[in-house]
Amino acid sequence: MDAGAADGFSLNVDGLSDGLEASVDQVVPILRLRILHPKDYHAATLRGGFGLPD
Repeated sequence: MDAGAADGFSLNVDGLSDGLEASVDQVVPILRLRILHPKDYHAATLRGGFGLPD
């Protein structure tokens, strides 16, 4: 990810079990340590995050 070889990744997580919660609990902290996932968002909505009007 640091080399710019990928724009992102899609994860297929079993949503019927604890898979999603476990993935988020384990993956997001690692991404935050590497400054690849924001701790805070500057906009209140997804549209605002893309600079679009609400």
